[in-house]
Amino acid sequence: MKYELFQAGLRADSFKIRYDYYLRLVNEMEDHLSGKLEAFFEELKKEELTDWQEEILIDEVHFYGVTSINSLRKSFVLGIFSLFESHVTDLIDSASSNVFSIKDLKGSLTDRIKIYLKKTYGEEVSDLFTAKYNWGKVDNYSQIRNCIAHQDGVINSLNGKQKSAVDNLTGIKLKENTSEIEIEKEFCQLMLYDLRVFIEGLFDVLKGIVLEKNKVKNG
Repeated sequence: MKYELFQAGLRADSFKIRYDYYLRLVNEMEDHLSGKLEAFFEELKKEELTDWQEEILIDEVHFYGVTSINSLRKSFVLGIFSLFESHVTDLIDSASSNVFSIKDLKGSLTDRIKIYLKKTYGEEVSDLFTAKYNWGKVDNYSQIRNCIAHQDGVINSLNGKQKSAVDNLTGIKLKENTSEIEIEKEFCQLMLYDLRVFIEGLFDVLKGIVLEKNKVKNG
């Protein structure tokens, strides 16, 4: 049990390190693109521009301000959730002595987390699936991840969960008169923070369970 707890601690710490790296990367790319846009807007203010030069600059503004930034943010969402999935599954497996793994289960990540933890620990983990540890947000981020990965960011009209996720998360909306999601600047930072809250809560809950079992075992 002590070894399993040690391994779980390593997984949690590793996520924090990568979280800091990803947050720095997201902020640097946002600043880079903002700088590009500011430079183009300054160029557009020049009175001596020819019509074709102005058209080129307007195209550049659209590319960096709309097309490029939304694609970049979509890729960040996929990367962040992949990081989360890797660490949460490793953390759960490293803290458990079960012969089967969470990776053996079928379904979405949030379904597998809930099924595995409840079957393994019962009511001891029920607190994890509350607002205290951002469980609702974790589930919503999973829906957004699936929308981007499988539908290139276009909401499936038959999937009410995807539309609900957009409505309930900050920093994301549907483009006007379309079913395509538009990710705003703060979304990726908020996503990283919310997923980190769950990872840290998961480790604390599993740590408490392991320590209590050791206490009972050692009398």
